[in-house]
Amino acid sequence: MPRPNNPVPSYCHHKPTGRAYVRIPNETGGRTTVYLGAYGSPASRAEYARLVAEYQVSQPTQAASNTPKHDLRVNELLLQFWRHAENHYRHPDGSPTTEQNEIRLSIRPYPLR
Repeated sequence: MPRPNNPVPSYCHHKPTGRAYVRIPNETGGRTTVYLGAYGSPASRAEYARLVAEYQVSQPTQAASNTPKHDLRVNELLLQFWRHAENHYRHPDGSPTTEQNEIRLSIRPYPLR
């Protein structure tokens, strides 16, 4: 699982020029680099705070989209699949196929050693 994105863009130092910058995500999935002024200066910190506040206001749904919709446990998923398999893997006369036994063996709990 990939690392989640940091919700707050970082205040960065461009060492060759001594300027501060921030990389704000844009609509296309890329990032826009904005230079803020001399690194560590009160003006650059104020501009950084303003840009981050603007970005956070414009992204209200991002935090909500990262939260899971349902807390589904593995055993609950396996139970749902088993109920599906009991109905799906049947011969035309209604008797179970051998696939049901294979699925039962694959989803059973194994003892810990």
